Amino acid sequence: MAKTDPEQERRRLNEFYSGQLDGELEKVATQAYELTELAREALRAELTRRGRELWQERVHFGLGF
Repeated sequence: MAKTDPEQERRRLNEFYSGQLDGELEKVATQAYELTELAREALRAELTRRGRELWQERVHFGLGF
């Protein structure tokens, strides 16, 4: 199995999450505990960019919704 470049994966995730609607991000945030650390970081960054502090806090603690 080929190893994934972390920076390339971070860019891919940032692009993916930036294209999601708010409701789609909320759904992902409810299951943040299932994400990789890179995916959680990208999700937190996108939620913060959109001003979703509550979501960002819950994702930070891995609580979901």
